[in-house]
Amino acid sequence: MKRFIPVYFFISLFAFQTNAQSLLALSTGISADLNNERPFYSIPVSLRWEPFKHSAFFIEATQGIGFDRFANSVAYTTSAQLPEHVSLTKAINVNTFSIGTGGAIVLYTNKKNNRFTLNLSIGICSDTFRVIYKNYDKVNYEVLNPDVGENLSGLYFSGAGVYNFHRRRQDMFVMLRIQSPSSAIHPDHYTLSYNKTAALQLTFGYKLFYNKK
Repeated sequence: MKRFIPVYFFISLFAFQTNAQSLLALSTGISADLNNERPFYSIPVSLRWEPFKHSAFFIEATQGIGFDRFANSVAYTTSAQLPEHVSLTKAINVNTFSIGTGGAIVLYTNKKNNRFTLNLSIGICSDTFRVIYKNYDKVNYEVLNPDVGENLSGLYFSGAGVYNFHRRRQDMFVMLRIQSPSSAIHPDHYTLSYNKTAALQLTFGYKLFYNKK
C-alpha cells in the first residue's frame, strides 16, 4: 500500500489543473489481457464521473464481461473396463471489476477545442475466474491438478490516453487504457494455468455534461 501513496499524491496534485465541466462519461469497446501467455478477451463497460466543475478529478468504475478461453485437457481412470484416458474441453472465463479515483492532465488542445488528456487512477479491482470441464464424467474419471475458479482482489494502478472530440451538447472520445494486475496474492496451492489479468482496453464513448458554465 505504501508504494501507491506517492502515485496517489501525484494524481491529486494535477487533478485540479484543468477547467472541465461536471460530467458523466460512458464507454465500451474491447479489452485484451497482457498478463497471460494466452490472453483473455472481454468487453469493458466503463463509467466515469467528474463531479466538480472546475477540476479534472474523477471516479471511475469498469466492468469487464469476459469471453471463454478454451483449452484441451485429459481425464484418467483406474477402471479396466473403460479407456485409460479421455480428452476434455476446458473453458476458463474471467469477469473483472475495478473502481477507483484519479485525475486528468491535459497534454494537447487544438483550435476546435479537441483535447488529448492523460488519465491516471488508483483503486481496487477483482478478477473472478470460472472453470468448466465440458462432458466431464466425474464419477469414473479424474483430471489431475485441475484448474479451479477463484476470486482475486487487490489494488491497481492505471493510465489512459483519451482523445476528446468537442461537440456543442456532448463530447465523443476514444480511450486507450492500461491497468496493472491487482496486488492480490494467489492462494498457496499448485500452479494454475492462468494468472491475474492486466487489461489493455480500447473504448469509444460519450460525455454527458451538467452544471453548464
